[in-house]
Amino acid sequence: MAWAASELIGGSPGDLDPIIPSPLKRIVLNEFLAHTDPPELDFIELYNRSNTEVDLSGCILTDDPTTNRFRIPDGVKIAGGGRKAFDENQLHFRLNAAGESVYLLDPTGSRVLD
Repeated sequence: MAWAASELIGGSPGDLDPIIPSPLKRIVLNEFLAHTDPPELDFIELYNRSNTEVDLSGCILTDDPTTNRFRIPDGVKIAGGGRKAFDENQLHFRLNAAGESVYLLDPTGSRVLD
C-alpha cells in the first residue's frame, strides 16, 4: 500500500482517504505577512480560485491544527476570483517570523482544506 498526504488530521493509516467533493476546496491560502512591527499587522489572505462564490462560515484558520484558533464568522463569503484577508486583531494570534505552518480547516476542524 502506498502512503500519501491525507486531508484528515491524523491521517487514515492503512485505509484509503475518502474523496469528498466540497466547494471549500476552491479556497486556498494565498498570501500572509508574518512578524510585523507597528503599524503593520500580521495577516492571512484567502483566495477563491473558482468562478463561483464560496461560503466560509465556520471554517478555521490556525497555525496549530490541534487548536482551533480562529473560526470564520457565519456569512463570510468570497466571490469567484475574490480575496479575503484576516489580520492579527481578528485572528487573535500572530505568525512566527522563523517559519511555521498555516492551515485552513473545514468547519468540523477535521479536514485540512489548504
